[in-house]
Amino acid sequence: MINYEIIIPKNPSKKRGFLFHVCLLSGNGSIGVIYGMEKTPQDRIIERLENEIERLKLELFEVKGELKLNKKLLKEATASNQEMQGYYDDDGNYVEP
Repeated sequence: MINYEIIIPKNPSKKRGFLFHVCLLSGNGSIGVIYGMEKTPQDRIIERLENEIERLKLELFEVKGELKLNKKLLKEATASNQEMQGYYDDDGNYVEP
């Protein structure tokens, strides 16, 4: 059987979560220390939201690319349509094809 004691510092680091130490004890005293970082519920929420933000940034980048492509296609289609059907110029005069 392994005896252990968990030590949580009184002044935890300013990083997220709380630091804990597990001291493995034998009959002669401490034989080792395991350090770890336990995530708090707030840390898990923050991590999930940060991941969501990164996903949305990537999605926004993709949508901007699609929008740019669609604007270009619309401009080309409009120009082609005006060549075939005619259009009104800036002075309001109809220009035939």
